[in-house]
Parts: sequence; C-alpha cells; structure tokens
Amino acid sequence: MKIKFLIKEIKIEDVAKRLNSDKVYKRIMQLWEACTNEEKKLILQVKYLSVEDTNIDKFFYDHLIMDKSFFDRIFKIVNLMDLDSNRKPLCLNWWITYIAFPLLKNEAGNPYLALVFLLGGTTHFTFNLMESFFQYQRFVPEQFRDLMKIKSEDDLETIIENAKEKHDEWLVKTKSAQLKKEAEYRKIFEDDEFKIYIPDNQQAACLLGMGTRWCTASVTSENYYDEYHKPDDPLFIFISKQNPSEKYQFHFGSGQYMDKDDQRIDYYTFEQLYEQYASVLQKYNTEIVGAGAREMYDLTFYGA
Repeated sequence: MKIKFLIKEIKIEDVAKRLNSDKVYKRIMQLWEACTNEEKKLILQVKYLSVEDTNIDKFFYDHLIMDKSFFDRIFKIVNLMDLDSNRKPLCLNWWITYIAFPLLKNEAGNPYLALVFLLGGTTHFTFNLMESFFQYQRFVPEQFRDLMKIKSEDDLETIIENAKEKHDEWLVKTKSAQLKKEAEYRKIFEDDEFKIYIPDNQQAACLLGMGTRWCTASVTSENYYDEYHKPDDPLFIFISKQNPSEKYQFHFGSGQYMDKDDQRIDYYTFEQLYEQYASVLQKYNTEIVGAGAREMYDLTFYGA
C-alpha cells in the first residue's frame, strides 16, 4: 500500500526572504564584531581556507555581506538537494527556523561557535539528514511525519535512525529477492580491501546500496539513479570486504563522494581511495584521466 503525504505548497523565494535580509546580515556582523581577532582568523580559515588580506574585517564584510555569499551558498545547497520542488522550500524553512535563527540569536552565548556553525559547520550534514527524512518518511511515527514538528537536529537524526532500521527490515523481507533477480551490475575490481561495482540499472543501485541512505538506493521515495548514472560518467560503489556495511559511492560528474550515511567523505579518505583505485576508475570515466585527487575533490557542486 502506497502512502501519500500532503505537502503544503511553499514557494522557495518566499522562504528565502527570511534569510536573505538586511536584518540577518546585520546580526551576522554583530556576531563577528563580538569575536576576538584570533577567532576571526579561525573563522576565515574555515570559510576561505587562507586569507592574505591583512584587514580581516574588510575581507569578511566584502566577501560575506557585499556579495551575499552566505545566502548564495545555502540557496545553492538547497537547490541541488535530491528532492522535488515542494520539499526543498520546506527543508530551507526548517533549517532557518531551528538552526540558523537560534545561531543568529547566539542562544549558546558563544559568537565564535555560532558563526562557525552558521557559515559552514554541519550545514551539509543537516540538509542530507532532511533528504533522508523524506526517503524514510513512511516509516516515521505519524506524529512526526510533518518535518516542522521536529524541532532539533538531534531529534531529527534519532527519528531517521529509527525509521531507517524499520525500512531496512522491510526491504529485506519484501524487496531483496526481486532486486537480486532484476539487478544488472558489473564488478570491475576486487582486492583484499574492496569490491568495486558499477550499477547498470536502478535495481542494482538499490541492491548494492542496501543499508545506505543514498537517494540512488531508495525504493520508498523518488529514486535519483537516472539523474546521476550515465554510460560515460557512471556511479562507482565501493563495498568493504572486511565490513560489508562500509560502503562508498562516487560520482565524479557531480563531485559526490559519499559514505553509507550519504555524507561527503573527508578529503583524506577520498585521497586514499582515489590514489589507490584511480587506474581502475579511469577505464570507465575518461574525463578523470590524469586528474589528481585534490582537483577532483574540489570539483564539488556544493561550492565553498
């Protein structure tokens, strides 16, 4: 039985006005001015990696306030979520209400940490959580199927973990046999550490991605396999031989290198995998021939 969820239509432009306002940028500057010079330097290192400009106050104002890079970055993340146009504004509204505004109010009393989390911090993690919420929504307790009724990131993560357990149990009982029968995939490499696969259809992406939060492995919500996988730019799935629940999915065209929880892996993990297996992967994606790990990792659609 297919469960339908009614979603109140919200325009993303209307939600965005809550964030892209002079009042918000004024509050960001107030938090900035409350930081010490050392804290300001650390914030800029987190946000911009390195800053040569000696006038850090001017640099921060020019890059964040004048060019509105804070708003643009958040808006870009939302627009590129693997969700339909009705759910994206809802996710942005949730993030503004329960993450951004409490940070702007500096409820924890630490302006430095408020800016770190606001300008970078766990933003990608939080929006990935919301993608997972809709992926497992039918397994969420009825009283929490409205995202706005979940009022903290910790509660959201707990609800998703519980829903995912129910989803995985249901998947094994009802779908695994059918997926095994219909899946088409290639094992392109195997050594003592990993098996590497290319899923050639959606069923294979679901089968190989069992136990993950990947949108390409979803069987209960919209599946985005066809949005990513292309013959000359395929999905690569790594499965650990020592621990088969440890999985990674790479897609070079979109700069997505994800762990089983659909979180982008850190550069050092990516570098290790890429350097070790680049010669294999390049046989199936000629665009990456000759490219170094740093170059490929930085080509992410999320932006800085």
